[in-house]
Amino acid sequence: MDTDRFFRWMIGGIALLAVTAVGVALYRQRQAHYRQENTPEAVVYNYLLALRRGEWGKAYDLLGNVPCKPQRTVFEMTMGNWRFFPAVDIEDVRQQGEKAWVTLRFYYDTGPFGGLAEVRDSSSMVLRRENGRWKIIEVPPPIWPFPPLEMKSCPDRPPAGGD
Repeated sequence: MDTDRFFRWMIGGIALLAVTAVGVALYRQRQAHYRQENTPEAVVYNYLLALRRGEWGKAYDLLGNVPCKPQRTVFEMTMGNWRFFPAVDIEDVRQQGEKAWVTLRFYYDTGPFGGLAEVRDSSSMVLRRENGRWKIIEVPPPIWPFPPLEMKSCPDRPPAGGD
């Protein structure tokens, strides 16, 4: 009987730790604030925060006027249904005139329980000044489920599929 009681207490403790971890994560996410969008790094930070919060309109407003930019409704619907979003850090910022490159480091947990092996990958977001404001003109595939923004020729509509 003592082992049953110990087992119940152990399961209860694990459940309490899990609930606490989720609560802390949600609290920290709410504590994050948008930054003033006067640097390329701040624009990228705000874009990533908007994606994390599910604020698709805010994220969309940070995109520049480039070929292959999806319509707002398509962007919001696609991002709302997209479930894959890796952990990401802003690693480096390089600016040259009216263009900037913000290097992101993506973290992927692999294995059946996650965290057994961590895979890291770096990609850059590209920004340019449009009307005095920094706008995103290229987004790396890990956080962009659309064709690349800077494609030279974009189809008017997605290709029809089916058999």
